[in-house]
Amino acid sequence: MDPNASPTETAQLLTNLSNGSSTSHELQVTVDHRLASGFNLRAAYTLGKTIDLTSGFHARFSTFTNPYDLSFDRGPADFDVHQRVVASGFYELPGHRAGFGRLFINNWQVGGIATFQTGTPFTFFSDNNSSGQGTNLDRPWRVGPVPKLDVRKPGHYLYDTTNLLTNVVAPGDDEPGVPMFTFGNIGRNSFRAPGISNFDLSLLKRFPLGEARLLEFRVELFNAFNHTQYIFTNPNAAASTYDQATQARDPRLIQLALKFYY
Repeated sequence: MDPNASPTETAQLLTNLSNGSSTSHELQVTVDHRLASGFNLRAAYTLGKTIDLTSGFHARFSTFTNPYDLSFDRGPADFDVHQRVVASGFYELPGHRAGFGRLFINNWQVGGIATFQTGTPFTFFSDNNSSGQGTNLDRPWRVGPVPKLDVRKPGHYLYDTTNLLTNVVAPGDDEPGVPMFTFGNIGRNSFRAPGISNFDLSLLKRFPLGEARLLEFRVELFNAFNHTQYIFTNPNAAASTYDQATQARDPRLIQLALKFYY
């Protein structure tokens, strides 16, 4: 960008960059199969990647991290999900008993939905104003690998941020850190939050009441195995919960329903 450009020219340049900088590629595969004896299965797989400049903090701030290099903010969109698998199915339990016993033996169905998804991306912020712009968008300085940790262990840290330096180093200092008048060196949205690994189960029983009426009792379990699924919430190095997952998705929920069809 030209620092001497007029506001109109700058606005037009930003519009052109924003319109031409978003890309999205996806592969979607769906399989439906009806098996014998009342068993049905459906599976869907999505592989994709969306890259842009403006999602995330640009929805809340009107500036770019480095106004002289907009490509510094080019990266995965905040809503980008790299892979997602959803498998669902149900099974009609056999029931051939005649007489009064058929009310309790026949018309049972079990079903389930399994969902697996990679996490959405996020950006670590140093909050050290190394650039001197006062935007709070400055980033750490990476000096080595940043391994992913097991977020389920005590402390709930998602990454080993030892090699993400956040302290500011003035010119001439020997201490390692983020050099003054720089924006850090990690890419926007170069890290990912925990994904989803979830199972929902259902069990229902139908009671036919003549030709046109039906009573249905249903039990549904959401997150059936009560698997703790953390949400990464704090990428700000100045916060006391930096790099920690402080929230989790819903625990097991059980829902009972009784429906009358007529």
